[in-house]
Amino acid sequence: MEKHSNGNIQISKKSLLIGMLILVIIIVLLFYFLKLIPEKNKDKDIKIYKKALYDSILCQFTCALSPSKVQNTTVFLPDSLCQKICITELKVKNLNTTIYSEQDLLTDNLATDIEKVMSDCRKLYTKEQSPVNVSAPNETSIDIPINTTAYFPCVKQGLIDLQDKYPYISDKDVIEDNKTSEQ
Repeated sequence: MEKHSNGNIQISKKSLLIGMLILVIIIVLLFYFLKLIPEKNKDKDIKIYKKALYDSILCQFTCALSPSKVQNTTVFLPDSLCQKICITELKVKNLNTTIYSEQDLLTDNLATDIEKVMSDCRKLYTKEQSPVNVSAPNETSIDIPINTTAYFPCVKQGLIDLQDKYPYISDKDVIEDNKTSEQ
């Protein structure tokens, strides 16, 4: 920087370029710290939230089946105390359910795939009976009760198989995340 006798300050091109480069670096760093890091943390928090929901669902489908009376029929259903424990474990995590939009939670097809596993197993283990009066045009098939002793293990296995498609719901992924964050 040179000061001339007329009071003007003259800045060299090199100094101006260095100043602009420093300004660009500051802007990039601000963008990174104010935009990208919070988004990355939000994505991680959403995955933690989804994993907790998944774990609770898997836990409920892992509960031992015990005989229960439903409409004068004995069916085998997951133990209700076990299911309450699974739900309580989810509640104890104090996950804030209001900070994420539906769009945030549906960034992948995990929820859809869970529903599909349940639906596929339901279809596989529910027998259909044709209507008694076949000539009636508005009659639909009637579902016979589901084979619960096959349905619940089917869903459990389907949920476990989803871990290959969504590694963040796998306990192995959580262990790896913890190892990298400790280093």
